[in-house]
Amino acid sequence: MIDLISLLPIISLVWYFNFIKNNNLNSVLTSLIFFSFFMFATNYRHYGLEIDIYRYLHRAIGILVSLAVIWHVLKNRVIIYQEKPILILVFFLSTLLLSYLSNDLNMDYYIYYVRNFVFIALIVSYLIFEVNTNSKIEELFKLILSLTLILSLGVVYEITSISEGISLNWGIRASIFYSNPNYLAFALLPGFVVSIFSDTKYKWVMMILIIFAILATGSRSVQLAVIAIMIIFLFYKKLSIKFLISSLVSLILFIYLALFTSFPIISEIVINVNNDKSRIAIAHLTMNIFEKNPVNGIGYGQFRTKYADYFDQDIKNLGVKSINDMASTHHESMTDEELLSKGYYRNMEAMTHNDLMTIIAEIGTIGIVFLIYIFYKLYFEFRQLLFYDRRYFYISLSLIISTLTFSMFHNNLTSFIFWFNILLPFIINRNYEINKE
Repeated sequence: MIDLISLLPIISLVWYFNFIKNNNLNSVLTSLIFFSFFMFATNYRHYGLEIDIYRYLHRAIGILVSLAVIWHVLKNRVIIYQEKPILILVFFLSTLLLSYLSNDLNMDYYIYYVRNFVFIALIVSYLIFEVNTNSKIEELFKLILSLTLILSLGVVYEITSISEGISLNWGIRASIFYSNPNYLAFALLPGFVVSIFSDTKYKWVMMILIIFAILATGSRSVQLAVIAIMIIFLFYKKLSIKFLISSLVSLILFIYLALFTSFPIISEIVINVNNDKSRIAIAHLTMNIFEKNPVNGIGYGQFRTKYADYFDQDIKNLGVKSINDMASTHHESMTDEELLSKGYYRNMEAMTHNDLMTIIAEIGTIGIVFLIYIFYKLYFEFRQLLFYDRRYFYISLSLIISTLTFSMFHNNLTSFIFWFNILLPFIINRNYEINKE
């Protein structure tokens, strides 16, 4: 079969040009950065040219957006502190800078991650300034849903072409051109939120397609987020008898498929036969780090190399081979040749795979204070948003809950979509306030 997956970004780009021709409320850069997130950000296809074409395109678009927001601020003499979401970004950047103090840092990683956040913050700041009406937000929702459907169709094609029939091989995790199936699943989440709260004629067809694509990625964190979104949607519908009955029937059918059919991709959601204690070990490491570095952690971006300094017997007793093996390379007296013969190298790296653990370990109490602050601010924004528009309230809640759910299992702080989702209630409320004036 023709490798349509490799051509999907190009096909999507043709579609995108048609979209912006007919939907031009947002600037081209605004829609382009979202398109780039879906089609370019984690796409390492190079077509034999030995350069990551799409990755370079994504970075180039990000640089253009960053320059555009700097120009906007300078040209219009914008007073940054008047925008509450930008203050939140500045506050978080301050916590990253404070984590530098009194820490023996791997400066390459520290500079890399701080620079990356500044880059992300500039992109989000551009969106904060540019998406200044809720009509523009609706247009972005339309774009996001369309791109999600394109990705979902790509998943269907991949599953059917690789397995030679859906029913023959459910062991495959769909990833299309994404480097990791989990991040493909996360990219599908915003579109699922938009679809479930839409009133379009083919709403349920779109939802089923997106859910199928998410299941095909095998991402448990996103599957859990989908369940959370569905529960939130039931509250949006005020738990009508019709929806309660349909939800109960769906749950019974889901459990039946999981337990009594030959669909492993579904049963693995309910029965996790591959569960280990690696996340428990990471949590123990994080707590050990926090106990010894309670104020400002060990420094942003430092967990990946310094985790083994906090390895102890309790963690070893958990019996997580991957953690024990990686930590042992820091302390054993084996030569580099001996380590390589075992498949290891000295100072093997590990990730928290959890943004909360990252903040606690690398930023410490200062990071925890930031979390309390942002949830405090979100509480008041949600109160105001519920007054303005009930639908936006539940859409924003779904986006934030699903984003945070994913971040409890993966490192996602370095994605501009993470911050855009978190700050969306601030943007919508600001737009309502502008219209009142």
